[in-house]
Amino acid sequence: MAGPEKLGQGGSAERERSLRLLGKISIMRHGETRYTNVYPDITEIGQQQIAANAQKIKAGKTPEEQLILISSPSIRALGSAGVLKPELEVEDIHISKKIKSTTAKDWHKADAAFTELTGIKTEDDIDFRNWDRFVAHHPALNERIDLWEPRSRVEQRSLRGLKYVIEFFRRYKLANPDKLPHLVGVSHIEFLNHFVEKIFRIPENNPLQFGEMVEMTILEGEETRHIPIAITFRGATKKILFDARMRSIEILEENR
Repeated sequence: MAGPEKLGQGGSAERERSLRLLGKISIMRHGETRYTNVYPDITEIGQQQIAANAQKIKAGKTPEEQLILISSPSIRALGSAGVLKPELEVEDIHISKKIKSTTAKDWHKADAAFTELTGIKTEDDIDFRNWDRFVAHHPALNERIDLWEPRSRVEQRSLRGLKYVIEFFRRYKLANPDKLPHLVGVSHIEFLNHFVEKIFRIPENNPLQFGEMVEMTILEGEETRHIPIAITFRGATKKILFDARMRSIEILEENR
């Protein structure tokens, strides 16, 4: 059985010309927070981080782009989306559990386990980079399924979310052939870090920061299972092939 046609291999120029732009995604981690769970739950610095993302999105927006704003249901994500809404001049914030953070069966027990494993009390005014490293890499987040949603499940949820967005883009383009959907999302480190870590090989001690944004350009040709995507993060762009059936990623090449 023939494999997917890949960008960058023989005959790629002709194949690339046959690809069409299906949509764009700009998804970011919420702005800096102190995890108060009181709206907007982002600091002044966090608001500046998100406003800077909004300005970048606006600067690159083309006339045919239709911005669609989506947020995790958490207060800190909604607070960040609240900054984006007037800046991007969109009417609504669509709330989706598909891009939510890691959940815990009992946060009191989860916080106690975090303190036991790291020696850090969550009620202290801690450096939240400790929490970032914990959720991004500590094996307990995958092993203690009695406490947390396993990291592996969150990773699969993010890939299912990508498949869902691609299907949405196809329906949108059929209904609005002269428009280009551009999904702007606010999510969490748990949802996004594994994605950029796998593709861009970021070091464990430098996971996704508050307000950092991942930008994707989704392409499509005649073959609809394998979706070419150009992804930009921290100034680097890579091309991947997303297998929508298996929900897996193959890294193709990097643009410098």
